[in-house]
Amino acid sequence: SYQSEGLARFDGSTTEWFQLPEGYSTSNVHTMVLAPDNTVWLATPDGLLQFDGQNWQSTLILDGIVDNDTQLITFDDLGQMWVSTPSGLWRNDGSDWAPILNSVNSSADILAISSDGNGSIWVLTEN
Repeated sequence: SYQSEGLARFDGSTTEWFQLPEGYSTSNVHTMVLAPDNTVWLATPDGLLQFDGQNWQSTLILDGIVDNDTQLITFDDLGQMWVSTPSGLWRNDGSDWAPILNSVNSSADILAISSDGNGSIWVLTEN
């Protein structure tokens, strides 16, 4: 049957639909990215959502980050997650979050982030 909202996986012939967890709506998802381990990550105003193909897990960015309004996500060659919020750009090495660009060292709004495959992260900003 056809579904109009949720997460869909298309394998070339079949579409499989997955409901977002209760309290989340696709209208609140800023972006979606596939991690190196093939889990799906969604950036939402209330933190990150991770989907492993069967189960959802919610992740709040704590430890010094001003807000959980996650907007953009990318992964680098080492598998580290890079996340933007209105308060800046943050990197997670698998266990800890570190500020890279934040309101202390930059007043720019982050419009896009991407890994170039050579160890660098590219950030498009706007004042």
